This record gives sequence, structure tokens and C-alpha cells, in this order.
Amino acid sequence: MKIGVVTMFKRTPNYGGALQAYALPTFLCKMGHEAEQIFFDDSSVCEREKLPFLKSIEIGTKVFLWNMIQRLKHPLHTFKYRCRFKEMIRFGMDVTPHSKKFYCYNNIVETANLYDMYVVGSDVVWTPTLNSPILLLKFVPEGKRKISYAASFGTNTLTPLQQQRFKADLANYHAVSVREKSMVSVLESATGKKVEHCLDPTLLLEHKDWDKICSSRIIGEPYVFSFFLGNNMNARITAIEFAKKKGLKLVNIPYLWEQYSDFAHFGDIRLSKVSPKDFISLIKYSDYIFTDSFHVCVFSQVYQRSFFTFRRNSADMQSIRITDFLELTGLLDRYCGTAERETYAYCDSVEEVDYNKASEALQIMRQQSIEYLIRNTNVTSKL
Repeated sequence: MKIGVVTMFKRTPNYGGALQAYALPTFLCKMGHEAEQIFFDDSSVCEREKLPFLKSIEIGTKVFLWNMIQRLKHPLHTFKYRCRFKEMIRFGMDVTPHSKKFYCYNNIVETANLYDMYVVGSDVVWTPTLNSPILLLKFVPEGKRKISYAASFGTNTLTPLQQQRFKADLANYHAVSVREKSMVSVLESATGKKVEHCLDPTLLLEHKDWDKICSSRIIGEPYVFSFFLGNNMNARITAIEFAKKKGLKLVNIPYLWEQYSDFAHFGDIRLSKVSPKDFISLIKYSDYIFTDSFHVCVFSQVYQRSFFTFRRNSADMQSIRITDFLELTGLLDRYCGTAERETYAYCDSVEEVDYNKASEALQIMRQQSIEYLIRNTNVTSKL
């Protein structure tokens, strides 16, 4: 079966987004399908939940001026960010299976002649405040099969208006699955449809699959790897203290968005131009990991690393997907989600991960996720 996959493929400036975009079509191909990401841009037709006109003008102006000021204040960081983004684009173009043609909303309906069915997911494709007709598969002709795989909302609540919208938008889906367990009951209540819980597609592939694209070892000596997306200073202080007391170098990929560029000098070894292949390598060969990234948690478990994960900030909604995942694998003690846990003393006191137990739970969920794809793509699996 020829399958078109729709996710944040073109626009993703982050490692997790790039790697999940690679993982799903790659796994579907392992199942015996022909699958690829659809290369598209929907920026011109996305609709955000409307604010009062003057308020929207005020917010838009503030954001624009803030970004311009930060770019002028930190030109080196802006340059480094662009270099990293080019690495993401190169990975997507050279490694991820994707359509030869670039589509927008006006012509993406043409793909109906190319694909037997469509899958949307994974990653945060269904942000409640963002109405993307492409990510909701509104362009798919009636009668053509469409499903979601591990779609994420980035939250665990929906307003009454959002519930109504998703009920209408998902009415013609043949099957629906979400990445966060906490959203199963929320979406079932909103839509009246059966909703299944599936793993992030990066976990459908095993470490031997990731080894095929992983870069060779980058850092020759033992090290602590850190990758933070938020502005939690306590997390960084804990990582510094932990590495120092363990006698290890702290290797950091700086978060290069302009508003957090003050943190770009954090770490003994700072690596800016890092491809997704390098990203996997830095996790694979690390001794310890400190992060607030969902996908770093995922790859820490793929390669059975000792890791600690933190809140991005004091009012962090992003942690929902991390805590859902850690609860699934029985590793909630790795979540430093309170000020009391954001310390060297806590991290040093936590027992080593029992990956035999965690892997058993993960394998059960992995098999359920594979069975969901088998049932809903009408194929006898080759796996």
C-alpha cells in the first residue's frame, strides 16, 4: 500500500521532530508498505484561535520587536541557529523518505492519485489553538482512508469550543490514536470515537535500526550530555555540579533560540552544528544525560542510558508528555519535577535504571502500537 505521511516535516527546527518524521515512514516501509512524508507548507492557511484585534496587533508587534532585538544583540547565536537548521533540512532531504514534489494547500489534493491512504502524526500536530487543514487531513477526498498515529496536542485539556472543533474534524477518520495516554479519555469524550494510545514512532524502531544512521562517536572521553529547551537554571546548575563531582566533562548542545541565548555558554564542551545523526550519537555514547526534552528521554531508553529529566520552566505544560512516558515505563523517579528534586543530592541518590523491567513495559506497548498499524493499514506484517 502507498501511504502518505503528514507531520511537521518541512518546518521542524528540532531534533525530535526530525527524527520522528524519519521514523514513521521508515517503519511503515519495514512493514511492507511504500511510505513517505508529504513535503508541504501550510503556513498561509493555518488559523489560530482569534484574539481581539487590538490585542493581536499588540502581541504580534511585541514578538516581532523582541525577535529583532535579540537577533541584533546575539548575531553569532542567530548564525549558529541557522547552521543547525540547515543540518535539519539536510537530514530531512537526504535521509527521510519524502515526496519529490512540494505541496501547499491549493494543490495537495493532487496527492489523492498517489497514495492509497494517509497517516497524520506523530509529534504535536494537533495543537488546539492552531487549526491546520493539512495536519487535520481536510484535503483528503471522501472515502479515501485516513488515520492518525500517535498524534499529540501538547496539552491534556480541551476547551468546549476545541472539543466541538475536533469532533467535526475527526468525524471521517477511520482510526485515531494519540501519543499521550492522558488524552485518550479527553478525545473520546469530545469526539465519541474510539481513541487508542500509541508510542512515539521513534520507539517503533529499535537501537539496531537507529545505529544504521547514527554518527560514529564524537567525544572520545566519558561525559555527561545535556540538552535543555527551556530556561530552568536549577536544571543547568544541577548538571554542572553532577558532572564536576563525577569527574566528567559536560557536553552541551546549546539551545539557540534567541530568547534563551544567555544559556549558550553552558557546558565544558559546546556543540552547535549538530545533525540529527550526531544527536543520536551523543546520547548513545554518554555516561549520564540531563534534559527537559521528550525525545532525549526516548533515545535515553532506546540506548539504555542513565538520565534525568527536568521541567522547562516553573509553569511547564510540555512535561505532560514526558511524565506520561516515564509512567508507562515505570521511571518516574527520573523526573526532577520539583525544586526538591532539582539537586545533585537527589540525582546522585536515585538507583540505576532497571532496564529489564522498563524494556518489558515498553515492548508490550510497542507491540500494541504495531498491531494498531497492522489493523489500520490492511496489511499482513512482514515484522
